[in-house]
Amino acid sequence: MALSVDDYRRAWESDGSRSQRCNRQIIPGSCVLETLALVNDAGTRYVFVDDFGDAVSYCRQCLFADLTPPDQRENHGSPEDSREGWSRPRAGFAPEDLAIAWAAADEALSALLDAFIASAASSESSESADAGVAPALVERLRTTVNRYGLNLELGAIYVLPQDLAPLLDQVGTPFVWWDDAMERAEQERQPFDFGNEQHRAMLARRLSEQSELD
Repeated sequence: MALSVDDYRRAWESDGSRSQRCNRQIIPGSCVLETLALVNDAGTRYVFVDDFGDAVSYCRQCLFADLTPPDQRENHGSPEDSREGWSRPRAGFAPEDLAIAWAAADEALSALLDAFIASAASSESSESADAGVAPALVERLRTTVNRYGLNLELGAIYVLPQDLAPLLDQVGTPFVWWDDAMERAEQERQPFDFGNEQHRAMLARRLSEQSELD
């Protein structure tokens, strides 16, 4: 069940990307984000959160840290950066332009969060809670982040379990992963069962390990 806007804000503005709803577990409704850091700590990583509202909130915190100087981030749970380290890759952008970009990103993501919560409430009232997240909402998240982010870019966004098959195609079955032939054989012997809590835990570990390797 989706949280309220205030609950999402409270969770993420107190802990930022260290929220207890981030990189902790795979459950029905979880979202897996393929993220690309372009400048600082560059590389592709997988971030998984409890639901699409958390995905929006995670991206909002990332863009806030991306577009807002460290000394203006009080009480927003964003990562600690030095002013010099933050400013160097943004030297070509005027402070007022970054502030305008953050205001636009915040407005767009806040509207997207509202739309998701309304959609989730509608699904629950019509007893179609397994409908997942509308592709249009997923695309709005990717478009907004990739339009305003300077250090963050989003690739694929997987909403589980509806996008389980393409996610496993991308990262492989989490049972074994050191040999392609063995992986295929293991998948045939023991298909991934999203309803199995141990299988979901192994998928979470696979995503975390691949992010560390990348």
